[in-house]
Amino acid sequence: MKIVQLYLPEAGNEMMEQYVSTLDKQMKRWTDFSTVGTATELRERLDGADILHCHGCWNATTARALLAAQKRGIRTVLSPHSQLEPWIIRKNYAQHKLPQILLWQRKAVKQAYAVVSAGKLETSGLREIGWNKRIEVVRNSIVTSTTTDERMAQEILLIYRKILDSDPLARMSDDGRRLTQTLLKAGIAGDARWITDDVPQADEETWRQILIFAHHENLDDIVMRGIDLLNIESPKVDAKHISCYLPERYSQPLALSKAINYEATEEAYLLSAVRWMHKEGITLRPLVDLARELRRQEYDEAVLTEKLEDRHLSAFFARLLQLMSEWTGLEEGFMPTTPIDDSRTESMRQTLENHLRI
Repeated sequence: MKIVQLYLPEAGNEMMEQYVSTLDKQMKRWTDFSTVGTATELRERLDGADILHCHGCWNATTARALLAAQKRGIRTVLSPHSQLEPWIIRKNYAQHKLPQILLWQRKAVKQAYAVVSAGKLETSGLREIGWNKRIEVVRNSIVTSTTTDERMAQEILLIYRKILDSDPLARMSDDGRRLTQTLLKAGIAGDARWITDDVPQADEETWRQILIFAHHENLDDIVMRGIDLLNIESPKVDAKHISCYLPERYSQPLALSKAINYEATEEAYLLSAVRWMHKEGITLRPLVDLARELRRQEYDEAVLTEKLEDRHLSAFFARLLQLMSEWTGLEEGFMPTTPIDDSRTESMRQTLENHLRI
């Protein structure tokens, strides 16, 4: 991982400067870590960075750096160093703090993947203002003997890892996405012969992303089946016990078998699946399950099409077909109607893309 740390020396905070220096010294032992002190240096170092870690608040340069990094897809961490405590915010509130809050400070804090607090008092203040609930407590070795420089840095390194393990689809390479889709297709088809293209290669980090993604989308069983069928050697990743940030309202998607009841006919079962997804909203697991049902079910296409038309679900189903072709490689021969790719399909596509986004 590549981490860039930003601290502006003009802030004139000796204790913060010592903290930043300590972190820089420790982190360089384990990862690609650099510290910059100007906007110019930051622009030179930010290319290829995974995380930007900023120190201090109430500085336009720092806030702009956070927001610019976030816009580029670089994940951010903020260490306020007690500068977001409510009593500090109230000081010169109307003249200085309020304009900064409205212009950039609240947004920069809110969009950070994590805010690092040094203890209970600072955490209490951060919770009181409520700008970001992803608060991580790491004791400051500069001010307390209850930790060491090394332990402090190790705990922050774990936060970096947690951030990079969150929303893995957003960080995944094109090859990683193609491999994920190949594994899903093999897993639901149940036969490696359906995979006619070369299977993309993946490094250990990409495999980690794929398996974390599969776990949180409730696709472990299908992905693992695809791995077995394609006889791929993948690293052991215990995704269930990997810590990451999830959306506040996240719940693991249900498999279709858990979401809908058994129906007497195959057409009725497929209709129930489409109706349930239309009502509850789409997630990847039921979409993949529906693709599997279309592959293996013996059903009357004309009857299913008529039932969908009667319930005004034909267009919705056609959009699902487009997404199934993208995510599972569902071929036209298994589609009872022509897929639709329009603005509504794009909205559904983004719903799937953003399911794990915080």
